Amino acid sequence: KLEAQQGVISSQNVEYVRTHPLTSNRIAAVENEALKSPYINQSWPDEWEEDYARMKAKLLGYINPGHVVWTYESDDQSIAANYARAIAHYRQKNFEKSIEMINDLIKREPNNPYFHELKGQVLVDDGKISDALPPYKKAVELDPGAGLIRIALAHALIESGYQKNADDGLNAAQLQWKSAIDHLEKAYKTEKRSSRLHRLLATAYGRLNETGKAKLHLAEEAVLRRKWRDAMRHAKTAETLFEKGTREHLQVLDLIEFIEIQKKG
Repeated sequence: KLEAQQGVISSQNVEYVRTHPLTSNRIAAVENEALKSPYINQSWPDEWEEDYARMKAKLLGYINPGHVVWTYESDDQSIAANYARAIAHYRQKNFEKSIEMINDLIKREPNNPYFHELKGQVLVDDGKISDALPPYKKAVELDPGAGLIRIALAHALIESGYQKNADDGLNAAQLQWKSAIDHLEKAYKTEKRSSRLHRLLATAYGRLNETGKAKLHLAEEAVLRRKWRDAMRHAKTAETLFEKGTREHLQVLDLIEFIEIQKKG
């Protein structure tokens, strides 16, 4: 696709082509490096083919759900084909059919965390927040290091806490929000650049009336979005809410110094 763009007059081609090396040169560079590899004449593991098939299925289901029916024959009952169909139904708001297909995928591969994650995502978007918690928790149990899944679970816990606050009282809601914070802090190990993570932490701390920590994470979110004015405003507020000398107060001071440097630059 990039090579085809190189034949287009400069006023019509995409900026990416004009700001990067010639595609032919890039291909040659990769090929030269590949020829040096001791694995150049070896076949790749069979599971890579399956992983690649599922990758394509997932992308197709999310990006072009209407094309799934054209891409996979009706008698193709492979994991990849049904994965694409389940996602396509979800994207087209056919939530019940999507859940039915995801349940079938889970029966076939009960220890696949991404099938449980997908089920949680569909249930959340269908408004069934509490129902989404068990599949999200199962996904985290199966892949504890997956920060993005923990963030999704935390989001569901926060939303579920709102419902519990109305139905079961504040104590039940607080347990949900505290659990969300725990998952978000664990997710931070691998998702340090996630502005969404800080937004959710701010939300959870805000619901727990820990305004200083809420403001601190709003400042962190604004920094990641390079919104320096908002970042400074939230950080300055947080500074007044923490006792001097505490870890959080020192963290805010470091953040303020960083923001000032960025604004000058």
